[in-house]
Amino acid sequence: MRKVVLPSLVLLTLLLIFSSCAVPKLQSLSLENGTYVDPRKDLDISWNVANVPDGSVFYIYLNNEEIGHTSEMSYSVPSSYLDWGKSYELGLVVRGKDGKELFNASTTFYTYAGALDLYVVDANSGPAVEGAEIYLNGEDTELETGSDGEAEIMVKENPVNILLKKSGYALSAVENLEVSGEMNYKVLLRKAQMNPDPDSEELPSATVTFYTDDSKASLADLNDATSLYVVVKASGKRNINIIYASAGKIPGAGFFGKRLFGSATNTLEGYLDLSGLSGRTDIHIVVYDTNDNRVDYVFYANVEKASADTSEEEKYEVMKFSDFGYTNIDSYTRRREIEFYSLPVNPKEKRFKFDRVKRKLESAPKDSNLWVEVWFIDYDLAAYYGLIDPSSVEKPEAYVIYRSFDGRNWEKAGIVSDTDKYDVLFRDSDPRLAPGKKVYYKVAAYYPGGESTPVDLGWVVPIDEFNVKLISPENGSTNVSRNPEFVWEPTNDAFSVIPEDVTYDGTYTYTLWIYDLVQSENHLFPMTDDLSDQLFLTSNKSEKMSLKFSSVPWGIIPMDYGKIYLYPYDMLEANKTYEWAVDLAYAYAEYPNGNSSAYSIAVDEGYQEDPFGKLEGDLHSTFTTGE
Repeated sequence: MRKVVLPSLVLLTLLLIFSSCAVPKLQSLSLENGTYVDPRKDLDISWNVANVPDGSVFYIYLNNEEIGHTSEMSYSVPSSYLDWGKSYELGLVVRGKDGKELFNASTTFYTYAGALDLYVVDANSGPAVEGAEIYLNGEDTELETGSDGEAEIMVKENPVNILLKKSGYALSAVENLEVSGEMNYKVLLRKAQMNPDPDSEELPSATVTFYTDDSKASLADLNDATSLYVVVKASGKRNINIIYASAGKIPGAGFFGKRLFGSATNTLEGYLDLSGLSGRTDIHIVVYDTNDNRVDYVFYANVEKASADTSEEEKYEVMKFSDFGYTNIDSYTRRREIEFYSLPVNPKEKRFKFDRVKRKLESAPKDSNLWVEVWFIDYDLAAYYGLIDPSSVEKPEAYVIYRSFDGRNWEKAGIVSDTDKYDVLFRDSDPRLAPGKKVYYKVAAYYPGGESTPVDLGWVVPIDEFNVKLISPENGSTNVSRNPEFVWEPTNDAFSVIPEDVTYDGTYTYTLWIYDLVQSENHLFPMTDDLSDQLFLTSNKSEKMSLKFSSVPWGIIPMDYGKIYLYPYDMLEANKTYEWAVDLAYAYAEYPNGNSSAYSIAVDEGYQEDPFGKLEGDLHSTFTTGE
């Protein structure tokens, strides 16, 4: 037994000695070499190191600078140490009780260049497109847009090319987009006009050339641009439908601002408006073909401008319409979506009077449009009415609009050039606008040497859409009383989305129309008792409305819209077929604390509440009177 036990004791002793002197060895590290991480989040790492003596401490280094230590085999690197688009070396050092280094290891990781919040809508100010497939640089990301049309894409390297597909829709692409940090980007994915199968479609292409001027003698240097004249030549499998071009924004219909535009042509050329722009500036060339396949080509230029020596006292501090009793901000929710291209602009202007001047008064809901109109008094208007002294105040080059969804964090919403057709108006069609979601605006005058102090214009809460349900007389009803009671109601409470802590005054406005066209050629409409105007019925809430025929006088407009006559009877004719409809229906909320208002337009048969002039109702009810 002794011969056996003695060697075993010696062997055990030797093993204990060797194990106490074993070198620490890295067995695993959760952060693999070459990993990309999100710099907005703390970076949690863990490791397993064998043979670590008791009392040892792990020290964490980032690019050779110590950022922390721990006795555990895990650590959370605070996001404050990370930034977008960077390369980092993470070092791990083990030190014993005496502080001596026992072991070290390192790995290299990267932060994403940016996080792209993609918002996909089917029209400017239109509803979101859900279920669109997203391809990044030719690869399927396996991402799809959600119910709000949004998808976040983490971008490793710039630039990126994006392709969107959905059955029933045309193709839509963005080429050469650079993503830096957190970035929102709107992409239009339109319903196909000819072929609903995107896999059998091709994108249009374009050749884009930038010159210094319209002589086209010298190519422009985009790294040092003072003036840009662009020439676009587009082609594709299908005919080209529309070409847009602009600097500093994604161009679209003229309703939403100035841009170069060409329709039913393969070429477009002209000067890009660089007003209000300086430094690195995005340039967009957008091409549509006849199927509505769309490409947004993105270029970047460094816009150089001579810095004007304009003092703060000489800068124009933008004036507000609210100082003269009018709103600064109006939101519009419009039932029955318009797919904007370059529709004729027929804006419902606001009235702004100094005795002489007149200024007429998370995405849109499905099948609707939602946008916000931001108004301000520009330099020329202020000078015209003697509100400023032009000899002591310099005229700005443009105006910069800022937007915020919380009143604290502001972003540039757009630029209004002094040469714009509507130089006191900015229309915002950001896809994050939504019924019930408060949005704030500021405006500053732009000078090449710097902006004026931004002026707070206020906020607005867009209201919800609604439609009108015709209740009585019912469609197709017969033997109806010759003195019928017309009954209708809104299908939804447009004000229900307004937060409880927001003060507002709300009104629904309606009017009726009777179509006497089956056996005659007349239109009947209700009038005020003094016969001075058409009768408009109002309510401060969503409720059932009614109007007895005999309770008001009625006017007659012949089919040729000639002279208006007074209907001579207090009831309709016997055994006659009529149609009736609500001809105007809109909700209006005024926010006294926001210097703003919100419209929701359901029907407008030419009353000019709808900026586009006409929004037809869904149904005219036909009925026949009895004896």
